[in-house]
Amino acid sequence: MKEEQDYYYRLVEKIGEGTYGTVFKTVDQRNGDIVALKKVKIRKADDGLPKEFLREVESLKYVSHPNVIKIREVFVGKSNINIVYEFMDSDLDNLTQAMQRPYTINEVKVIMRQLLQGLQAVHSIGLMHRDLKPANILIDKEGTLKLADFGQTRVVDPSFFYTLDVGTKWYKAPELLLGNKKYTEKMDMWALGCILVELLDGCPVFAGSTDFDQIAKIGNLLGKPDPACLSETSAKLQFPDWPIKDLKEHFGGSISDDAIDLIKKLLVYNPSKRISVEEFLGHEFMQISEPEYTKTKAMIGSLINDQH
Repeated sequence: MKEEQDYYYRLVEKIGEGTYGTVFKTVDQRNGDIVALKKVKIRKADDGLPKEFLREVESLKYVSHPNVIKIREVFVGKSNINIVYEFMDSDLDNLTQAMQRPYTINEVKVIMRQLLQGLQAVHSIGLMHRDLKPANILIDKEGTLKLADFGQTRVVDPSFFYTLDVGTKWYKAPELLLGNKKYTEKMDMWALGCILVELLDGCPVFAGSTDFDQIAKIGNLLGKPDPACLSETSAKLQFPDWPIKDLKEHFGGSISDDAIDLIKKLLVYNPSKRISVEEFLGHEFMQISEPEYTKTKAMIGSLINDQH
C-alpha cells in the first residue's frame, strides 16, 4: 500500500456511496486519466480497517478478468485509505431505469454473458460474490460490463457457517432469508436468476418490503419452501400451502420457452439443484452469433452514451 498525498487526484464529482466508502469520479493528474476513487474513512486505530475494504482488495488481487472491475492502486491519504479503480460510465440499475423501451432479447444475452464470464472467474477460484444486483454491475460506453463491489466476497467452504447479513433483499437467496448459514456460491446463481427476470420482464421479480414479505413473494410464485433450504429454526415454521404457479402464464406469455426453462433452473429452492455459471452459459437461451453479439454490445454502449 503506497503512502501518497491526495493531491495526485482531483475530485470531479461524487458518483456513489458504497457499503464502506464514498466513490468519486476523479482525474489522475499525473497522466490525465479519468478514474473512480473510493475514499474509506480511517476509524480509530483500535477498530482496524473495515473488513469490507480488506475483502475487496484481497479478492480483486486474485481475480483478473475483462468483466471484473480492476484496482489500479491503493494509497493512504491524510484521513482516508483510498482505492483507485478503472472508471466506468454507468451501472445496470441506472441504465435500466433510464431505458425508454424494454431490452431486446439479444441485449439481455449480451449483458448476461458478460456478467456470467466475470462471475465464472470469481467462482473458479473458490469465491462467492454474495451481493450481485444491477447496481453492482458497471457498464462503459463500449458496452462492456464489469462486476464490482467485492466487499462481501468470501471463500466458499461447505462446512462453514456464514453470516446472513449479506446481499440485498430483492436478490437474496431463500436459504439465507430462511436462516441457513451453510450456503455456497449457488446463492449467486439465485441472484442471477432474479436479474435475468428483471431484464426480461422489466421489473424486479421479488420486490419484498421486509424479509418476511420477501419469503412470501417467493412462495407466491414458487410454492412452499423446499426443506433443503431451511435452517433448524425455519424448519419449525408453518408455511402457507402456496401453489406453484406456471411461470409462462405468470409472465403473461411475454417470456420465451427457452428463457422460462432457464429461469426454472435458477429460481429453485434447493441450492444444489441450481445450475452453475458454466451450465447457464451453455443454455440454449444464451446462444447468439458473434456478429450479433458485437453489434448488440455496441448498441448497449450507445445507450450509455445517450445517458450522458
